[in-house]
Amino acid sequence: MRYALIGDIHGNLEALESVMASIDQENIDQILCSGDIVGYGANPVECIDIVRQRCKKVVAGNHDYAAIGLTDVDYFNPFAKDALIWTSERLSEKEITYLASLKLVEREDHFTIVHATLNNPKEWGYILNTFDAASHLELQVDSICFIGHSHCPVVYMKRENFISGHRFISKIEQNCAYVINIGSVGQSRDGDPRACYVVYDMEMQTLKLKRVEYDIARAQNKIMTAGLPQILADRLSIGR
Repeated sequence: MRYALIGDIHGNLEALESVMASIDQENIDQILCSGDIVGYGANPVECIDIVRQRCKKVVAGNHDYAAIGLTDVDYFNPFAKDALIWTSERLSEKEITYLASLKLVEREDHFTIVHATLNNPKEWGYILNTFDAASHLELQVDSICFIGHSHCPVVYMKRENFISGHRFISKIEQNCAYVINIGSVGQSRDGDPRACYVVYDMEMQTLKLKRVEYDIARAQNKIMTAGLPQILADRLSIGR
């Protein structure tokens, strides 16, 4: 079984369409999503439609919940808050019902998917270092957990009692536990402005981090035309 893991799409239709086109070339069996379909970008409804049609399992992200009133928008910085209010005003009952139906945690075969962390997942904590990963791993029942939220691809690996952080890895080792951040489709923050997703081959026990070019200028223009904060457009081209 070959999986494509996508997440942190954030209403960026150009990025999502480019990623889906890339996935179609990868002989993928199932697509799974780590949440934050909406927020920041100018095409929340279109992105929800694509994810609903193409992803087998999807977990809720903090922006997804905030857009429908399940997380307080005051939790967010002013730019994100403005985008969430704008997004919520454009969702129909169909999109609201779909986002409300998303679970915080999903399991698939021998791995888990959560947007932020298994430690009180609705509090939306970040895993940014080995200390954060350690408390998460105490609750992890599967050998692998895929996450998003920080928008930066990284792997935390636990071998016996030692946890190490890696920019990324290509091979899953036996008798180890992993927290794998799959990066962001729609708003990269690791300095690479390209869209990002992960291919996991369960039989071969391999990981592949995929970077995809997309029409950033078009996505930026849509954000500005919509009257969303300028910074949300500017940051797309620098991957921050």
